[in-house]
Amino acid sequence: MEMVSNPRPGSDLTAFDYEAITVSTTSVGFTAGTITPSGARPAHAARVTAETAQMRYRFDGGDPTSTEGHLLDIGDIVDIEGINNVSNARFIRTTATSGTIRCTFLRYV
Repeated sequence: MEMVSNPRPGSDLTAFDYEAITVSTTSVGFTAGTITPSGARPAHAARVTAETAQMRYRFDGGDPTSTEGHLLDIGDIVDIEGINNVSNARFIRTTATSGTIRCTFLRYV
């Protein structure tokens, strides 16, 4: 199997994995083995939904804080596109209540 990181013309973006992550007082990202599985193409995108509490996120390589980063309210959906952006995504809660993000990962096949 040829390993391809970039999409090819005519390729489909297809869901391949899912995880739920608890977001607390320390910024957290996606599980490395989930977004870059051994012997398979990496995640090119992630669809994230927020539950339980308000959070903040960044995907530029920096860590969000409770007051810095994009706001993610309960029920919000964010699509993160690009291998580097998915790898760099980080989340943190904004209040005393931990949140949960539900994530579906997609790649070109």
